[in-house]
Amino acid sequence: MSRLDYTFDGRVADQYEGQRAHPAAVSDAIGAAIAAVVTPAAGPSAALLELGVGTGRMARPVAQHGCRVWGIDVSRDMLEITRDTGVDGLYLCQADMHRLPFPAGWFDAVLAVHVLHLATDVRTVLTEAVRTLRAGGWFLLGRDWIDPESVAGKFQQQLRRTVLELRPGMAPPAAGSRPSAILGELGGAKMRDVTAAEWTTIASPAAVLASIAAKTHAESWILDDDLLPQVVSRLTTWATREWSDLSQARPVSRRFELSLFQGDWGK
Repeated sequence: MSRLDYTFDGRVADQYEGQRAHPAAVSDAIGAAIAAVVTPAAGPSAALLELGVGTGRMARPVAQHGCRVWGIDVSRDMLEITRDTGVDGLYLCQADMHRLPFPAGWFDAVLAVHVLHLATDVRTVLTEAVRTLRAGGWFLLGRDWIDPESVAGKFQQQLRRTVLELRPGMAPPAAGSRPSAILGELGGAKMRDVTAAEWTTIASPAAVLASIAAKTHAESWILDDDLLPQVVSRLTTWATREWSDLSQARPVSRRFELSLFQGDWGK
């Protein structure tokens, strides 16, 4: 296997929500924060496009806070899961983010969360996205932040390092790209950063290891059956050095952060 297979279909689609879902109150806070950015200028029925809508974990709460949300994804299975939620004001389309099926100036905002690293050409994706924005529209970059010193944060970093040690060059297609810089070149200006929600979970090293081995961890589902046991073996050795008691649960601080860009976008 020369490349990691980022295909979000079948089993992966079924498990995605469980891997990445936010607690209900956190999800609501994120939806409210995004709507609060978009609606003051565009009104309560603002139109927002989400790139890589997946199972709708972002789109649903934004729609529930009054925005009209169009979500695109290449995975039909992911879209079917989102469609089954039956949220009003949420419209779905199977499409490639490199070639958006929308006219210029159609949206008041575009949202991208943990998806641009999967692009084969980030500049093409962002150029297409801002084409669909009206003048003065918003581009929102969202991300889940995990305390890097927590159990979950340390495992996340070590997992990535271990995969690259075993399979050099196996980073996602657009790893290391700089969306913020490209958005600036396309006519956008970074206005501010927003922390939409903060919360705390509990995790033990043993539980994180078990989720990685079972491919229920958000970053281990991609590993093939040859690579996974090698990764788990190395992580187990590392974890026993890092913590004296792998069963002890520890707090994990988390945030959902938004970087907000606005511009005339060449219009």
